[in-house]
Amino acid sequence: LVGHSKGYKLARAANIPLDVFVVDTDWRVGASHGYGINTNLFPDMRRFFESAHARNVRVMLNDHPEPVGPHAFAPEELKYRRDGLESLLNLGADIWWFDRNWGTHLQTPTEGLNKEVWGMRLYHDITQANRPGKRPLIMSNVDGINHGRMDSPSHPAAHRYPVWWTGDTVAKWDYLRWGVENGVNAGVVSLLPYVNEDLGGHHEQPDVELYIRFMQFGAFSPIARIHCTTQVHRYPWAYGSEAERVVGDYFRLRQRLLPTLYTAAFRAYRDGQPILRRCDLEWPSHEEAADPTQYLFGDDLLVAPIIEKGDEKRVASRSVWIPEGEWTDVWSGETCTGPATIEVSCPLRRMPMFARGGGIVLTVADSLNTAESDWSRITADVFVPSADGVSRRVLYEDDGESVDYLAGKFRLTELSLERKGRGLKLSLAPSAEHNWVVRFHLPAGASA
Repeated sequence: LVGHSKGYKLARAANIPLDVFVVDTDWRVGASHGYGINTNLFPDMRRFFESAHARNVRVMLNDHPEPVGPHAFAPEELKYRRDGLESLLNLGADIWWFDRNWGTHLQTPTEGLNKEVWGMRLYHDITQANRPGKRPLIMSNVDGINHGRMDSPSHPAAHRYPVWWTGDTVAKWDYLRWGVENGVNAGVVSLLPYVNEDLGGHHEQPDVELYIRFMQFGAFSPIARIHCTTQVHRYPWAYGSEAERVVGDYFRLRQRLLPTLYTAAFRAYRDGQPILRRCDLEWPSHEEAADPTQYLFGDDLLVAPIIEKGDEKRVASRSVWIPEGEWTDVWSGETCTGPATIEVSCPLRRMPMFARGGGIVLTVADSLNTAESDWSRITADVFVPSADGVSRRVLYEDDGESVDYLAGKFRLTELSLERKGRGLKLSLAPSAEHNWVVRFHLPAGASA
């Protein structure tokens, strides 16, 4: 989860997880250009980084890169960019946010190569050279999505450099819908699994209902990142006790779902399957499955964010396409059999979510950030199907920071669920590395 630095203590007090501070352009002299530090706001930048790291929080800095040479490959241009980025990396910055900007921006080195993709490559390579043993994490604009509007698929090379942000959106319901659609469609049309929003919209101030619905989607996004422009705010506690409670519950749930999310990220790396998986990737024969306002989160959770304003009691309704098989409403426990389209009504604290029959959802205990997450004890929520069959899942683990996974230094735990008549068998291999808690969710009307 990503937030702004001044909210750290309040986030801790509210028991809301936080992994990354985002510092927009005000960290620098003049706010938008160059790499000189604004010492009025950051009198000791190194100490700021060290203080965040001591709390297991990383720091992302925004960069509006202005060109200084006559062309993209000019020696003075490349040296200026490398020296500037490395000067902050050497002080302790963790992540660069390459903000292409729509006014002053990098030049493209050749026709056919977009400035967005060139910038992604440049920031990636400078970061990788500075920290060769770690993953060169950057964030950049989505090539083809402009201020929340998808105009075209991204350049094919863009998928090599996650993560991606959709631009300066607005706190309106249309932008929430577009945000869901962008996150889902980008994994199909552009091979980009980490497309994310300024949650809550960048401009204007959402009301409580819109804010909570944005954050519910954010909890089931590839990147949950709260961000906005000056003079407005996005902290949950600023929207009242109900918002703080609901948003906190969803972000804590996201943190517990880290094994499910990280395994989905591994699959995206391995075979390109999006983290937000549009349903027609699994059920291509059904026209309804192409709806980009719902998706699979991992293998076994069907998520359909609320994207329209509710009634006077803030109860919202929407249609949800239920795929083939059995799906359990995670709130009510009721089972739906697909394919079918159903109407779902949700009060403000709920968002439509269903678990697949035969699915296995993996969670860990609550934690305040990923560095403090304890994976020694894993809970497997097993949704028992009515019919006989076998389903197989995996849990992926590595150190989360280095590039050692490229040399095979990771672990896969295979899980197999078999139902045969009244018999049920769950197999784990290997199982010695974890303490397991298994919860069996039986079909409606079934007995143990």
